[in-house]
Amino acid sequence: MKVFISQPMSGLTDSQILEEREHIKEVFIEKYKDEYDNIEFISSFFTQEDPIFEEVNQLDGIEDESSKSLWLLGRAIQILATADIIVFSHNWQDTRGCKIEFMAAKMYDKDMLFMENIEFDGDKNEEDRL
Repeated sequence: MKVFISQPMSGLTDSQILEEREHIKEVFIEKYKDEYDNIEFISSFFTQEDPIFEEVNQLDGIEDESSKSLWLLGRAIQILATADIIVFSHNWQDTRGCKIEFMAAKMYDKDMLFMENIEFDGDKNEEDRL
């Protein structure tokens, strides 16, 4: 079971992003460890030290931060395509990237869960999925 995490990143430090990802992983595993075998979280979070940043910095026409963010979002959607399920963090609906990931997941019939439902509903049910 490959799990993709969609979460707001803009304005957050790497450590804040990683802390939220760890929380999501812990909650997901605790809730679904008996239902899903071999849970694997696939990462779409890239630090400044990641080689992908060197790649995007060398592309012609990609100079401003907005264009770099869009290019990285394209890479995230490629990774999302390999996921079995997408987990949306709190406040996902407040960011452009998460909204685009949501639209892609919905249009391509990916299973989705939302942290609000996972943390406050006792059991996974059809309401957790769109």
